[in-house]
Amino acid sequence: MFPSNALTVAVMGREPVPSSALGRDRWPAAVSFAGMLAVILFAPFEAMKPWLRLPGQAVSSVEVLLLLVFAAWAGSLLLTRSTPDVRTPLTAPGVSLLAASLCAAVLAPAHPANALHMVGRLALTMGLALLTVNAVRAPRAGLSAVVAIGLAGAAVSILVALDYSGAPLGQHLLAPFRAQTAYVGAQVRASGPFQYPTIASMFLEITFAFGLGLLPLLVERGRRSASALLLAGLLLMAAAVMLTFTRAGLITMAASLTLVVGWRWRRNGFDRAVVVLLGLALAIAALLPVLRSTDALRLRTTSEQQNGWYRARVVAPPHLSLAAGARRAVPVTVTNTGQVTWDSHATPPFGFSYHWLTADGSRVVSWEGIRALFPTPVAPGDEVTLEALVEAPRQAGDYRLVWDLYQDQLLWFSTEPDAEMATSEATVTGEGTGPPIDTLSLPRAPAPATRPGRRLLWTAALRMLAVRPWLGVGPDNFRLMYGPYAGLPRADPRVHTNNLYLELLVGGGLLTGLASLWFGWRLVRLAVAAYRGSESPVTLALASGAVAATAAIGVHGLVDAFLSFTATYAVIGIAIGLLVASSRLSLRHAHRV
Repeated sequence: MFPSNALTVAVMGREPVPSSALGRDRWPAAVSFAGMLAVILFAPFEAMKPWLRLPGQAVSSVEVLLLLVFAAWAGSLLLTRSTPDVRTPLTAPGVSLLAASLCAAVLAPAHPANALHMVGRLALTMGLALLTVNAVRAPRAGLSAVVAIGLAGAAVSILVALDYSGAPLGQHLLAPFRAQTAYVGAQVRASGPFQYPTIASMFLEITFAFGLGLLPLLVERGRRSASALLLAGLLLMAAAVMLTFTRAGLITMAASLTLVVGWRWRRNGFDRAVVVLLGLALAIAALLPVLRSTDALRLRTTSEQQNGWYRARVVAPPHLSLAAGARRAVPVTVTNTGQVTWDSHATPPFGFSYHWLTADGSRVVSWEGIRALFPTPVAPGDEVTLEALVEAPRQAGDYRLVWDLYQDQLLWFSTEPDAEMATSEATVTGEGTGPPIDTLSLPRAPAPATRPGRRLLWTAALRMLAVRPWLGVGPDNFRLMYGPYAGLPRADPRVHTNNLYLELLVGGGLLTGLASLWFGWRLVRLAVAAYRGSESPVTLALASGAVAATAAIGVHGLVDAFLSFTATYAVIGIAIGLLVASSRLSLRHAHRV
């Protein structure tokens, strides 16, 4: 959004560097600061293809960067014979959390290598927090970190917008980082350079929160150009969160705004900064219906994923008889029992069709039947009668005809979870005109998709915890083991518990859960201390952003788990480190006063 040095000088002026930064440890401090900035700026751009393969493990491009940063920091400490500052309120609970997770991984009933990899991610998160604490020893360093976070957020926001637009340039730029654009129904869930939209949203929620903390300081000091630029950046980030179509993202942005506005109002009353923050909130609220239709917002906020959106009840003749290769118009009555209006003139359009299967329904003879369009939009609850033009296979025999609806290029209703199948037994007579059908060579009929909701996932997690209460199933092993506990024969191994706290609990058991509670309690106390102890406007800006970011992580963690993704655990570790650093800066300022 703006050059970090220029903004830092604009906000703080030419303040002298504290003497604590000029001692023997200046090189480790400089290396840790440079490493922190590098992680902030490059964390969102993790290539899908691993850069390094080890026995049983694959190391990504960003993980290689993290290892290089820590190696450089360790080297600078050794060369200068310095020791890092590890005495923080989070050190003991953090070490306890890592130790409990390590025990759970080593004693995991299955997939110990995957569990150990997750422990490594937790260790890197803690290490990044410690790196940040050692890097940010003065307000100027903290502001530079916040500016770097803003730059990363702005870059990600632009890529999210390109992803949403579907522009070829955007798809080309994003190809190394993720497989494809995500959808929920016909709605694009842009993810930018991340594999999943929720990961993009979490990253942007954190960058948005830090920007909010800085905005009152710029307004208070009359930096109009910088304030306008930051406001534009915050609106860009908010719009990008909306383009990810993540419900928790909207909630956490609202929570961050409420937190920063409330604190500012309590400290300074209804001043100009509060007016600007409230104006930003109104602008974001006005932007939402522009980027998403009212119907799309209704569906997204009243249902989970797209389950229940695409459902139909079809009444058709129970038995049909056709000559081989012949066509026949068949009357069918279709009722919209889902939540989406079927419009054949929309983009992408809805329509009606059918599939020819073998008599037992196990194999596909012909998937693409002749398509029929709806003359007018069919709203939920409406009923329509169509004349479906059916073309029979070219070989005589007994078949099963499956009636189906589609949304072009997106989905068939019959492959949605809990689809209501409508079939007709069909007999094809006469002499065949095509080659004989080899049943065994035909493709298998697709099974309905499995999209377990949070209730099912959380129930499965509690069942797993009941079996292994103390040490759990191993960190990050829930996604590999939840199928039998959820009653899913084909469980998706990419699905987590969708709850950060439950993920830690089921992965590491009650021992890890207790360590997590201790860590969380210390984190809350730090947040309160950072806010209450901030007398300087600069330290207050840093503390406000860090506390708002940490609160965003905590709130979003109720409905998603994101510690296994490099970009998010990296920025989470830095956010925690900035919270510790801002608390220390606040105490130093208070002691000087």
